[in-house]
Amino acid sequence: MTLWSACSSLAHGDISGTFGLLRYEIVSRDEQRAVVRLTGNFSMLRYTTQAGIGLIDQALALYRRRAARPAN
Repeated sequence: MTLWSACSSLAHGDISGTFGLLRYEIVSRDEQRAVVRLTGNFSMLRYTTQAGIGLIDQALALYRRRAARPAN
């Protein structure tokens, strides 16, 4: 569930997820705004992609096991 929440926060532009998962640098700021440079984290992208693939593999294996059972 944590993996899903992290990816969802990035996909939807959630501020806490964005700043929590990506590297950032505050370029300038005033009293109301800040200009921020975000940098992707490729090692995290690779890790989360591998974890997602593993999760889907487990889900498909569970589906196949349950689909193979005779109906009661």
